Amino acid sequence: ALEQPLAAIEALKRCIARARKDTLPRFYLGKLFFRLEMLDDALAASALPQRTRTTHKGDVGHVLICGGSAGKNGAVLLGARAALRCGAGLVTMAVPQRLAATANSSLWEAMTIALADDGSGNVGLGAWAAIERDAARYCSAAVGPGLGTGEGAIELVERFVESFPGRLVLDADALNAIARTRTTAEKLRARCRGGR
Repeated sequence: ALEQPLAAIEALKRCIARARKDTLPRFYLGKLFFRLEMLDDALAASALPQRTRTTHKGDVGHVLICGGSAGKNGAVLLGARAALRCGAGLVTMAVPQRLAATANSSLWEAMTIALADDGSGNVGLGAWAAIERDAARYCSAAVGPGLGTGEGAIELVERFVESFPGRLVLDADALNAIARTRTTAEKLRARCRGGR
């Protein structure tokens, strides 16, 4: 059974080795046809929206990265840095109160929101209140990197699923929080069916 996948990988390697720089041929593998393309600078640039000379940072999106907990502040910083490098005009990190100063001094380009804290550097109950008043400002939110799975984190993920008006990416501990509560999973299904 292992021979077929290995043969497929070898066929793919041979195909790529014979390919010209700008295009790769089609090849047949079992019952499937594949067409491979080489990703280069020109193809990547063509997928990005064009910016004018007068484009302002407020014109190209505001991303909220929500997460972090004691010992896991780096996850939010990595997410915020990635959002900035991908072209977001504005990025805000929402982290527990105890971690806010560290996050703020670690990534000057991003803004910071201090969330309710449980006293140990983890998200506390009622953290959504700090986000709720400005939730409409954000085009999208990434929730979960380093968030933890305590009661405060579970409550916060549920509020995002219920109430966040923009696009929502749930990652890492946000997925763990959803797996722990059936009601949040059902709300997420309803949100997805509604097109958000």
